[in-house]
Amino acid sequence: MNDLVLREATAEDISALKKLYIDMYSFLGEFSMPYSMDEDSLEDILKILVKAKTTSIIIGELDGEVIGFITVEIAKLDRKLKLEPTNIIGFIKDLYIIPDKRKLGLANNFLQKAEDLLLEIGATAIECNVLVGNDNAMNFWESKGFQKMAHVMYKRIQN
Repeated sequence: MNDLVLREATAEDISALKKLYIDMYSFLGEFSMPYSMDEDSLEDILKILVKAKTTSIIIGELDGEVIGFITVEIAKLDRKLKLEPTNIIGFIKDLYIIPDKRKLGLANNFLQKAEDLLLEIGATAIECNVLVGNDNAMNFWESKGFQKMAHVMYKRIQN
């Protein structure tokens, strides 16, 4: 296996990213994810995200094949909150690696690339959400120094 190549996604990667996002949401459906992927608008959304200044999608390639991605959003904390020195925070929105490339330590590389990017722009912290029941993901994030901070609650309402 050749080395993992990590790089910023471009418009040329939209097709591969679209497939990975669809696969990821199918996988997340096995846990407690109540939302499904809007495949009709996904391509347009990805075109916007690869150009956005506050979002970075980093794709990983092995032997020329796109095998995964990490999506990082950059934001300032609400003005009523304070996190020295910058109040800039990163959110890991998505981290996905295709099933046959998991358990090879590649997620470490994706996370390190995201952390490097966030440090470059002066971020002070990183957050991510993990679905209930996704124990492998929870173990990964905790092994990287992430701490439990909140529970996200969900309720579907109807008339």
